[in-house]
Order: sequence, then structure tokens, then C-alpha cells
Amino acid sequence: MVVHEIIDKRFPGGSRVRVGVEAVELSSGKTAVVLIELPYGDGPEENPGASVTNACDVIIPDLFRRLYGPMGLAPQDLRFFEHYPKKLRPGRNQRQEFHEIFLSFNGTNFCGPPTWRPVPDALLLEIAANCPRLAGIADHIED
Repeated sequence: MVVHEIIDKRFPGGSRVRVGVEAVELSSGKTAVVLIELPYGDGPEENPGASVTNACDVIIPDLFRRLYGPMGLAPQDLRFFEHYPKKLRPGRNQRQEFHEIFLSFNGTNFCGPPTWRPVPDALLLEIAANCPRLAGIADHIED
């Protein structure tokens, strides 16, 4: 299963976030849901507002409520990640950034505040192998 969509979400105060979402099934049977930072702008595949990092605690509960919960996926079957492609990180070390996102589950939905953890190289390679749009993830791994 490979799912790709663009999420366009408005916050209660009116600001927006638009991120790419890729979902792939892992060998463990869990589903990896990758939130991808889009270039800044107001085009259909650009982000006019908050970053993935600053919006993940709004996006993840929305995805679960609208999509993954109704599909029958249990919270423990989902793993969430954020991905910043290399080209979006000017002025930094020019490497991609990729982290696993953790949120609590309150019995109904995911809730914040989020925490982040580095992703093991083997898992990065598995995600890349199962999702052609994320093939560049392998660049994250140093020799």
C-alpha cells in the first residue's frame, strides 16, 4: 500500500499548513505515515504556513479521525514521521532531516505535545524501498 495526498489544514486562528503525506506498509505490519514539508508558497504543492514540526500535533489527529481510524487501523499499527527534503534546508547542513514523531493516544485520538526521535538507518531504507517518492531518504544515511 502506498498512499499519497496533500493535506491542507486551517488552524482555529486562521493560519494554514499544507504538507505531503505518504503512507507505506512496513514489514512489521505497521503503517509508516510520513509528513513531508513542502516548499514555502501558495501553490497547490507548496506550504503557505506552519512547518510540519509545528503542525504535526494538528495534522496527525486529523489524519487518524478522517482516514486511518475509519480504515480500521489501530493507533498501535501506525508510526508517524516528519521529512524535510534536502532542497528545503538552505543555510543548514544541506542534509535531509527525518524523525519519528510520538504523540499520546487518549483512547479516542492522538494528542500532543509531540516528541521526536531519530530513525534507525534500516527503517529509513525500508521506507525508501517501498515508496519511490521518498527514495532520496537513503541520502540521509552517512557512510
